[in-house]
Amino acid sequence: MAAPGLPGLMPVIVQENWVQCENPNCNKWRKVPPGYEAKEDEPWYCYLNPDDRKATCSASEEVSRAGVRCASGGSSRVPHQLAHVTQQSRKV
Repeated sequence: MAAPGLPGLMPVIVQENWVQCENPNCNKWRKVPPGYEAKEDEPWYCYLNPDDRKATCSASEEVSRAGVRCASGGSSRVPHQLAHVTQQSRKV
């Protein structure tokens, strides 16, 4: 089924995985690659991020594809997952 008003385009669900730095002076949310898993029983810090550009507390906090900053919605030790619908050029 095509998206309303956009013939030939389908909505695509994009899942993003986020974790929150546990440094009390940081607390920034970091997007991590698909398949990356933070260990529930260990604290997570920016330097553990596999993305070298965001692997420091001094790096700016990223905004999700939905255009919002991640808000604390659960345990900071468990990846916080955002799922939303975005329009992309995908022929039916």
